[in-house]
Amino acid sequence: MATTLDSYFEQVAREGFARRGTAGGRFEAAGRLKKSRDAIRSAPGTGIAHQQMKFSGYFLIVWDFIRYARENSIP
Repeated sequence: MATTLDSYFEQVAREGFARRGTAGGRFEAAGRLKKSRDAIRSAPGTGIAHQQMKFSGYFLIVWDFIRYARENSIP
């Protein structure tokens, strides 16, 4: 199956969401989330509304720049 921008972005977003699980729990406990983490996780498309607006490519490019900068200690 061919990977699309939308499916790849959703994969990256899910992985990031899973990595930040403990921090999200603190935000949820403090009442700083509009929805519970379980509601966000189980929502269709994981709540990623940009897919309807076709911004996946843009967000992936920005994510790649930021990832590269962090990995190479570039502020």
